[in-house]
Amino acid sequence: MAARPASTIRTLALLFFFGVILAACFLLVYQLREPRLSTEPFVLPLETGESEEFSTVIGSLTPRPVLDQGMLEITGRVIGVGLEPLVAHSIYCGSERTQSDVDGQFGFAAAKRPGPISVSLRHQGAELTRWREVVVGASYAKPVEPQFIPRPTFLRWSMTVFDSQSDSDKLLTIDAVLVEEWGRSGAAHILGRSLLPDGARVLAAFFFEGDRLVGADRGAEVRNGRYYLRFTLPEYFRFYSAGHKVEVSFSSSLHDYDEVESWKRDHSDLPWEELTDHAVSSEVYVGLPEEELADNSRVAAYYRSALPPAVELFQLLERRFEFTKNLKKSWDPFVVEMAVDTEEGWYGDGVVDRRGEFLETEWREFLDTRFRPRIRELIRQHSLLTEEKFPRVMVYMDRFLKDILSLSQMESLVIYKDLFGLPSDPRDFYHDDYKPSGDRQLLLRMIREYISVLRRFTDVATIVAGASSESDG
Repeated sequence: MAARPASTIRTLALLFFFGVILAACFLLVYQLREPRLSTEPFVLPLETGESEEFSTVIGSLTPRPVLDQGMLEITGRVIGVGLEPLVAHSIYCGSERTQSDVDGQFGFAAAKRPGPISVSLRHQGAELTRWREVVVGASYAKPVEPQFIPRPTFLRWSMTVFDSQSDSDKLLTIDAVLVEEWGRSGAAHILGRSLLPDGARVLAAFFFEGDRLVGADRGAEVRNGRYYLRFTLPEYFRFYSAGHKVEVSFSSSLHDYDEVESWKRDHSDLPWEELTDHAVSSEVYVGLPEEELADNSRVAAYYRSALPPAVELFQLLERRFEFTKNLKKSWDPFVVEMAVDTEEGWYGDGVVDRRGEFLETEWREFLDTRFRPRIRELIRQHSLLTEEKFPRVMVYMDRFLKDILSLSQMESLVIYKDLFGLPSDPRDFYHDDYKPSGDRQLLLRMIREYISVLRRFTDVATIVAGASSESDG
């Protein structure tokens, strides 16, 4: 009986040693299957594909600029007060130098350039202005920006310099503006002087045809009587070649109350009542005049073809409505007969017969088969526009066409209910069929205003003239 426990202990010991040996074998096989680690330092490969905008160093959250991977030329134009070209002005890009021609245009040959760098404008040896952090390479990611800019496909600079030395007593002045175009994006630089205290933040925005295009979200602080505002444009944003208005503004309401009160005590000479919302603006030119002419020519060609058919339909509708309304006021059957004969001769099927009775079948034929389908087709064709230099005008054209459609519903309701005392037709549904006449007068005024505005865009000369008057205003 005593030998049985000893035998059991020996058996368990053998099983234990066998398990240890088996585990060691598995560990050895696992190690042999693992790849050997290199003792050389690990380096991330630098991608050169189009989808890569930057590379990252392990252990660092700060992106670094990618080496330039393409050669791009730099073109541009420099203008002064009144959008006049500045001739024989020197532009310095690093160690490179070029000069503006009689049209204010300049260029640097295609090359690989490190960036960003400072760019300066000089005349007769004197530096007029200097812009910082200007992109000069084909690929670059700015370390301090929260987003990475798209790879430039071309580089064009539009420089505007103002003679504002006589404005030293103004609260805000704009001294120089640079717009960088990269193809899919760009950047804007606005620098100037200010009498505001250090720490006061100014904002800036660009306007075209009275509409705000783009602006700086964070603005820039005034330091030692100067400010330098630089911001990256949204991806795929495009400046059309034309004159634009740049506006720099300051609002005390956007600052901390205690901070503003401190400024008021330390700078009591400033007109703080005016600084609740204070802004200055100047005219700048972005792009090239030949591009502006080409863009305006395309716009004029479109509206020359799209506007006349719509105006013709509007006039036809009004002619028929006014004729019918005036005819119902006549008491002389002979006058009615003559008017109907004349109307049919000029405009085809009439709305009333020679006895002054309503020709509903002919009216429905006119509205539902000929008039409204043509208007709806014009609306459809206009909706196919995907890009427009003058977006507000594109909206006006859309509203103009849809208002003509609404006008046909209103006037048909008046003809049915007010002129002939008939129930309205469901095809003339209008949201308020009780007072269509009042709405009609308002709609007629809006339609005529749309026509007046849209006619300006049928001719290149009037497009430019209108832009100039908009800027002066």
